[in-house]
Amino acid sequence: TLQGSQYLHCRGGKWDGIMPKCIVPTCNVNLLPKCGNPLICTAYHDSLGSGQQITNNYWNRRETYPQDTVVVLDCPYGYTLKGSKEITCDLYSWKYEHGTYSSECQKNSKTCEQEIVDNCIYPMICERFESEFNDFVTIKFSCENGYMLDGGNSLTCTDDKWDHNMPKCITHSCSGHLIPSCKYPLNCTLFDSKSKSERIITDITKSTNYALNTQIIFGCANGYKLTGEEQTICSSNGWSHEQSLKLPQCTKLMSSTSALIALPIEKKCQIPANLSDIIITKTNFRTNIDVGSSVSTNTLVTFACQPGYQLDGDETLLCTDDGWNKKVPVCYSRNYCDARVLNEDKSITASCLFESAAVACEKIKPNTIAVIKCAIGYQQKNVRQKTILSCTNEYKWNYPITPCEIKCGELQQYSTPFARNGIPIEISEAPWHVGIYSNLNERDFKHICGGSIVSYRVVVSAAHCFY
Repeated sequence: TLQGSQYLHCRGGKWDGIMPKCIVPTCNVNLLPKCGNPLICTAYHDSLGSGQQITNNYWNRRETYPQDTVVVLDCPYGYTLKGSKEITCDLYSWKYEHGTYSSECQKNSKTCEQEIVDNCIYPMICERFESEFNDFVTIKFSCENGYMLDGGNSLTCTDDKWDHNMPKCITHSCSGHLIPSCKYPLNCTLFDSKSKSERIITDITKSTNYALNTQIIFGCANGYKLTGEEQTICSSNGWSHEQSLKLPQCTKLMSSTSALIALPIEKKCQIPANLSDIIITKTNFRTNIDVGSSVSTNTLVTFACQPGYQLDGDETLLCTDDGWNKKVPVCYSRNYCDARVLNEDKSITASCLFESAAVACEKIKPNTIAVIKCAIGYQQKNVRQKTILSCTNEYKWNYPITPCEIKCGELQQYSTPFARNGIPIEISEAPWHVGIYSNLNERDFKHICGGSIVSYRVVVSAAHCFY
């Protein structure tokens, strides 16, 4: 719009006024609804990059936003947005959508506290299907291996309250007096899942309780043959050999039969001693293996991480005659939000921004923004979906992801971007093509040339663009 007089007259060799200017219309931020707790306001415009959060706008009377700025309004958990979801700057005033003239967050009258899911940490497993806990919404509970549930396996939201107390996951144990006597000729090897140790035992302490998943392998001395169960495992139902009623026994071989000599299998694969925060088990026996120890040929081994850590590498390895069939994985600190939730559902696509710069949606740091869109061939469901997610300082996403639904018709194929010569490339890698602009003044820029980013601080372009 024009700022100043529309006409100038030449009088006595001079212009009778000041040269007018063409300025971009702007809208005052203090004319928006009151942004802040609980109303969430995010401004989007080409000049703002990925979006700008607006807070305490009633106290900021000088800040303005340019023409065509769109402010997206949202509410946190436990609130519902009433009024316009988007407000657009149009010729010095804010235009609300659908003819409305206000927007506010109204607290839901019957919503159970969400803090209960904060207790869903290892070894507790919580299964929920709704993002908000309104009446009749149910959470189901279970425990990781080695633990059992103490309390009900579900909670239901009823009249603003959960119908029961939160259950707990507790360890289970089995009594030692139920184990056969480990005396000659019966040999017993105990694998303790709690202490991650393996040892030969000559007798079972009758008064001792053994942790859940503790495993005992039975064998016999030379000249004897084992009948009955070869192993017993402590489960939530007790020792496994009790249920089969096949107690291990050693029977002496006939004198005419040559004594069987057990040939030890050469240990071929070494577990590196410098591994930390890792859990290693024999896949078929579910027994723990210490770091620094060795395993036999043809042994299948499973690797996992302690809570708060993430596995880098394959979780299952096989010990072969030539050593491990794959590289031994390691555990690293999970100081990132879970990137899998952005990639596991084919109905959505996600792009990530950190400090207004595009980054790969892989190792996602706190304060990273994920912009969620429906993939090609899909559309939003007839529900309010969150399209902007934020990685919090607790390494959690502030909202769950709602998948999109398939459109009626033929599903289009996905396209994969490649660099030159068909090389796949991530958004955080170089080179990428960029536009180079000259800063004419505080607001205006002029396009000069194109260029390629080859490092964090270097852009390659043609010399004639600058000289």
